[in-house]
Amino acid sequence: MAANNRSIRQSGFPNISRFAHYSVALVFLVMVAASWRRWTTPIVDTGREMDLPRRLLEGELLYRDVHYIYAPLSPYINALLYSVFGLHHDVLIFTGLAGAALIALLCYRIAGRLLAAPLASVAVLLILVMCVFRLYGNLIAPYSYAALHGAVCALASLLCALRYAGRGRWVDLLGAGALVGLAGITKLEFALPAAAAVIAATFALHHKDVRTFALRLGSAGLIGAAIGLPLYGWWFFKLGWRTLIVDCHLLLTHLPPSLVYYNSWRSGADHPWRSLAAMFGSAAVWVLIAAVILLCCVIRNRTKPLVPNVRNATLAIIAAMAVIFAAAIGAGGWDGSPMRAIPFALLAVIVREVWKIRRKTPDDPRSAALLVIAVFSLTMLVRVVMRVPSSGPYGGFILPTAYIFGFYLLVAELPRIIERLTQDKTNLATARTLATGAVLLLILIAGGNTLVRFRTKFVGEVATPRGHFLVERPHDPAYIEAIDFLQKHSAPGDAIAVLPEGSDLAFLTGRRMPLRHQILLPGLMSEADELRAIEQLASLPVRYVFITNRPTREFGAAVWGRDYYQRLDAAIRSDYRVVKVCGRNRDPEIEIGDREYFIKILERK
Repeated sequence: MAANNRSIRQSGFPNISRFAHYSVALVFLVMVAASWRRWTTPIVDTGREMDLPRRLLEGELLYRDVHYIYAPLSPYINALLYSVFGLHHDVLIFTGLAGAALIALLCYRIAGRLLAAPLASVAVLLILVMCVFRLYGNLIAPYSYAALHGAVCALASLLCALRYAGRGRWVDLLGAGALVGLAGITKLEFALPAAAAVIAATFALHHKDVRTFALRLGSAGLIGAAIGLPLYGWWFFKLGWRTLIVDCHLLLTHLPPSLVYYNSWRSGADHPWRSLAAMFGSAAVWVLIAAVILLCCVIRNRTKPLVPNVRNATLAIIAAMAVIFAAAIGAGGWDGSPMRAIPFALLAVIVREVWKIRRKTPDDPRSAALLVIAVFSLTMLVRVVMRVPSSGPYGGFILPTAYIFGFYLLVAELPRIIERLTQDKTNLATARTLATGAVLLLILIAGGNTLVRFRTKFVGEVATPRGHFLVERPHDPAYIEAIDFLQKHSAPGDAIAVLPEGSDLAFLTGRRMPLRHQILLPGLMSEADELRAIEQLASLPVRYVFITNRPTREFGAAVWGRDYYQRLDAAIRSDYRVVKVCGRNRDPEIEIGDREYFIKILERK
């Protein structure tokens, strides 16, 4: 690994290693300051993250009293933080800041297994811009703190696995196994890539000794099982398998059609041929980038006698890839992002490194590190393998190592290929400088654009005893008016219902959301759950019901009350009347899906 880092430094890249740590920290702090209190996206998932820990703190039991589809640890961690620091949204925000900083630090250490410090810092800057500080889907106020905690555990497990692959120490292996167990009790799907990284690291060291391989891997597995199985065993003993597996889908089984639809769309399996076309179009983007860098190298350094042949071939490749790219765009459903093709590259590198490890010394650190990172990244992308996003609410958690891998391909693999192709050593440094410069330009443009949009779009100030932040223009003024109405027309502790989601309105104003389902997405409520919700609304009684303009098209049914849960909607229409419509359009007949954001307030007749 040290030799690999030296080769990168000797290729003409400036030696700024001592500034690498500080540059990442400085950019992180600048982006925090520029986007301060602009991270919270109201209504969608936010209410669950704010209000669920409060309900647990007040004695309700997860899964039984409050419906939840993730592993159990994170809500209780946040409940503990509430008990120590008070019921305030800032408690979660500072948790998110700490988690985001940890992810950046872990990614820096992981990138350092492949790249020298300056290049590793550039890779982390890319992750900060594309994953951590996103206008929608940032990691500071994430859609799920379970995903944030799970991502931290998974990345920490990957780093331990990389350390084990390089040193072979028991402490690293057992640490990786323990972190797999922690990932499994925060968000179960993040345990899979962490476990895959441990398997890959153990294979890299012990593939020639089956007994040692089984012993080491079994030891790591026992540590992980010792952390995860007792907790899950307690929950199964307490509530039974039907509540956890059938009702809450804890093991991603017995999924309702809406979640099957969502996962199919997320993975790209809903339109497989269109998804494959986009993947090949994305591969064309990578070839285009490589061809342009190659062309710049041969023109700048005038490599002879290969210049005319290489230049002409490169121009032909550019033209062909442009045609493929245009065809893929024309197929629809693709934004042109090169990340769609990253599973192809990951799979190719895994095959190559396995072949190299089996035929070379098993302790080759570069092959082992590449294999472990590639296996982790590909497993992390399994759920979106045919439709890998560039960012977004879910992408920020699963993409960091994919970005490290993609950057490594550009600044390490591609320059070596160009050097061999042109038989000119000067092209190695030129290609690396061009690739790094292009990525830095991308970081500057994307980061600057994101920060400008943070400052210009998030303008509505929400100030309550339990939270202070700014909301974006579409939610202003509806969200602020709804909070103001609650504070004027109800008392702390009053029960309200917010449908189909938005229990952050209850948390921020000190009101209670008593329904078992805080998020009424299609398919999550059974017929019995729907009848129970109707009874709760009548028996408590709940004076106010809030209807938010939250279409749920991604689940195959767009409008609450029309496309799903019609019985609950009919009961509300029978017992409640509209008293206020918050937002710019105050028409009482406005429906979910309208372009203008609204929150409709209904009062019991």
